[in-house]
Amino acid sequence: MRILAIGDLLSFRLGGAEAKLERLVKFWVDHGAIVTVAGMHVPEGNIRIHGRWIRGRHIRSVKSHGRMGRALSYSFSLARILLEEGGRHDLVYAVFLGEAALVTSLLKRLRLLRIPLICCPASPRDGGDVEFIRSIPLWRLWRQLLLKSVEHLQIIAPGIDAAMREFGFSSERFLHIPNPVEIPDISADHESSEYPTIIFAGRLSHEKGLDLMLRALSSLHNEGIKFRLKILGDGPELDNLKRQSVEGRIQGLVRFEGRKNSDAVQSELLGADLFVLPSLYEGLSNAALEALSCGIPVVLTRCNGVDCYIDERTGWLCDPGDAEGLLESLRQAITASCAQRRLMGKAARELIRSRFSLDLVGRRLLNSFETIKCRKVSSECKLDMKT
Repeated sequence: MRILAIGDLLSFRLGGAEAKLERLVKFWVDHGAIVTVAGMHVPEGNIRIHGRWIRGRHIRSVKSHGRMGRALSYSFSLARILLEEGGRHDLVYAVFLGEAALVTSLLKRLRLLRIPLICCPASPRDGGDVEFIRSIPLWRLWRQLLLKSVEHLQIIAPGIDAAMREFGFSSERFLHIPNPVEIPDISADHESSEYPTIIFAGRLSHEKGLDLMLRALSSLHNEGIKFRLKILGDGPELDNLKRQSVEGRIQGLVRFEGRKNSDAVQSELLGADLFVLPSLYEGLSNAALEALSCGIPVVLTRCNGVDCYIDERTGWLCDPGDAEGLLESLRQAITASCAQRRLMGKAARELIRSRFSLDLVGRRLLNSFETIKCRKVSSECKLDMKT
């Protein structure tokens, strides 16, 4: 199997999508696939990722001429790479249904590229792939191009399934395969302290609902409920959140740790008692999956993502934007006994093993890729026979 993946890798750029692709690339190489990765932050030439050699292709983008200049330079650079690499690979795997999918689809439509395209759409709401497509001039024409050229979509969450159906894709093209997670070894049970440590990890932006979380925690502090909160990440809401923690008189309980690499985040998670993600909307949160893999119960909002797999054995749920619901969920989570949280953590790791482990997800994707490759070969044979 020869895979041309379009996206960046965690070794060169921090991010959830980058972590996901790097995990998959490692798994594919370990199982005999030849992988080339093209990305804006990927260096050109042979590169070593955790002891595995892969070929890197750098997508060039000029940022000095505005959005149009950036888009054109990216598109021409990627098109050149696709034309050079297309004949050497069995399929293209694109992280997101965005610019890379559009460029690949255009080349396929022009019959300059003849290999299958599989895309993994991101969040269905604001800032997601659908919004990006609709922001492009003549977006309906580009939509039709995608509908005709994308063979399959990797659907990682129920909410994305609904968004892609609404966009116009047939469910027959869907590969319902979630994001993978590597499960860390835990030598001993984490000893909970008297004051539970709560972790948030992610971008500090409005849609994460962190203002509601701080408001709820301030109320719980006024009730005499003890806790500590670590916020891992950076973003446009940082100053507002720091100000809110002071106004809520919980600044001594909240630590803004800044952005951390994946190893540092995992280390923080392994020492925590709870993970909270109060998003207003979300796709399939890698941070929440990683928390579960570390044996931490979670407090999540119902966004048709990871929350679809959570029940009373692994966490607490509330509706997005529901301040009272979040307050009650946090109250229950923080006041739960250490024994209860420990049992929930074990159930969380079992959930990851059964549905999200890298071995399971990686094999499902590889098997799907082999099926897609065989269909393409069979179709080409039938065309040859007709001619």
